Amino acid sequence: MNKAVASTKRPRPLWRNLNFTLMWTSTAASGFGDRIIMSSAWVLLGGLLATADSTSIQAGVSFFFFAPYILFSLPAGWLADRVPRKWIMLGCDETRGIAVLVGLAFLSGMFGATPDPDAVWWRVMAVVALAGTCAAVFNPARNAIVPEIIPRNQLQPANAVILGINVVASLCALQVFNLMTDGEQIKAMDFTSLQPALWMCACFYVVSGLFFAFLRPIEHQRVVENKANRSLGPAIRYTLRHRRLIVLIFFNILLWAAGALVFSSVPGLGRTHHDYAGEAMVGFVANVGSAVGLGMLGGALIIGLLGRRRESTWTLTGATTLLGLALIGIATVPSYLAAVMFGFLVGCLGNIAIVTTITTIQCLSPNYIRGRVMGITALSNTLISVLTYFSVWRVPNADVMIVIAVGCMGVLMLIVGATGFWLHLIRGPIPGNYVANGFWHFVRWYVLIYHRCRWVGRHHIPSRGKAILASNHTTGLDPLVMQAGSLRPIRWLMLTSYLFWPLNPLWRAIRPIAMEYGSNNTSKIRRLVEVLNDEEDLVGIFPEGSLQRTERELLPLQPGIVTIAKRTGAPIVPVHIHGTPLKHSMLLHFFWPGRVTVVFGRPWQPDPSLTKQAFLDELRRRMTELEAQIAVAHTLPCNG
Repeated sequence: MNKAVASTKRPRPLWRNLNFTLMWTSTAASGFGDRIIMSSAWVLLGGLLATADSTSIQAGVSFFFFAPYILFSLPAGWLADRVPRKWIMLGCDETRGIAVLVGLAFLSGMFGATPDPDAVWWRVMAVVALAGTCAAVFNPARNAIVPEIIPRNQLQPANAVILGINVVASLCALQVFNLMTDGEQIKAMDFTSLQPALWMCACFYVVSGLFFAFLRPIEHQRVVENKANRSLGPAIRYTLRHRRLIVLIFFNILLWAAGALVFSSVPGLGRTHHDYAGEAMVGFVANVGSAVGLGMLGGALIIGLLGRRRESTWTLTGATTLLGLALIGIATVPSYLAAVMFGFLVGCLGNIAIVTTITTIQCLSPNYIRGRVMGITALSNTLISVLTYFSVWRVPNADVMIVIAVGCMGVLMLIVGATGFWLHLIRGPIPGNYVANGFWHFVRWYVLIYHRCRWVGRHHIPSRGKAILASNHTTGLDPLVMQAGSLRPIRWLMLTSYLFWPLNPLWRAIRPIAMEYGSNNTSKIRRLVEVLNDEEDLVGIFPEGSLQRTERELLPLQPGIVTIAKRTGAPIVPVHIHGTPLKHSMLLHFFWPGRVTVVFGRPWQPDPSLTKQAFLDELRRRMTELEAQIAVAHTLPCNG
């Protein structure tokens, strides 16, 4: 198999990445076909009849589509680590296309006359189960191959676009199905209008599946596994040893359970709130389903624009909390417009949470075992989904009960999301200091999203003891981008005139080194020496003494840092900041978006015998050398 070798060049935009284009077009066709199959099965089994329990039939179709995931997700993950993943996906799509073509001939007796849905029930479900089996094998391979064809720094936007395009395909499938089928004709038990949609579905599978043959995955450094470890056991042990993976899988389970309920509830909402049947029911299902799909597309666009995995816990828990509120709204407000609006919000927030979990799991799983980890994830997701579909399918009066279940799921997600959000918010550089940690998280979000900040070499910051961070000074934003990248609180000199009293809780939390306006350099140096020697804190210093206002060149270094370093014996961590807004106004530094990279160098313990000028020259050399690392910062793997 031909493979492209990874390099340190800046990756090309996603829209120019041929691998990415092939991936999203093929997966979109697969999503289109899956939706056509499931919608056709729902109609063939009498889902539009006035006397039918539409919600129960919908859930039954979903149960038979997703039940194969329970049997095949783990073996599919194992297979994805043993066989080239693109050939697995190609085989699955071609098999699905053939299954639809064969199913058309197998079920041909249903078209035309007045078929009895009960008489063909198992034949319909057999075709649905075969399509679900192919999807169960397809998904772990797809999720595992994405990091092989997309650079790591583009992984989250790529996942968002792939899922978003898949949603658009499902949305189009709903509308195509709505346009190509005659609801009144189907109520009269004439199913001939289904044939064109099913033929289109088969063609999409067969033609687009061939695109996978042209994927060229990036070659990663291979980890040689002992043959005895080429089983599911190592993946299970790896997952159990990583608490964050377990938490992510739990959230994924919760999200997929909510998705199963929402998907099954749309006919129930139409029947319970509006008493729809026939063509009116088809229109309601198509419109609310399209609203959910558009919301998922909007969520994909939002998460793609955010483009950051870091602080993903905040994104995930916040989206889950709001998703709970949207689920409560769609279940309790009996209005057509409200169903469409809340459906949009459910899709948007749900997709933000799903993309976040998938991307983080991909980044936390090494390539040699990723297929099996994704298989475990798919199994856990699908197990809860299948149990949900089965419960809805078998429960009496499902049209009413499903609405109650959606409301209860909304309450559960609201509690879980809000609890997770709070627990994450109070964690940070200062244990137990909620104000400081909350401020730290806010600053990280601000610099990550608005200024597209990246950090290189954060492990060089000492985890304990006194140290000096010596950085070039580009804007008033510099202390924020440095603090956001440090797991230790950094203390800075700050004029007392800027310590506004409404923010006193914040000042007590972050403990700036307060100085009066007009204080001479000797007073500042003495105060910094006291902080380093007595409190052994991490202190930030800008040795240039002023801002680089007109151009990004390192100004002459001031000698004060020499005195501080010699009197304290603190190691110096050189820092280089690049990409901040080049604006004269201090206010514009914060409101003009940038693309910031912060590089932390190796700690340097200066030789006490160095002269003042030799000290400054060596520090300048170390700070300047860091600039060379900016070029490769965009090719670093997911971290932090």
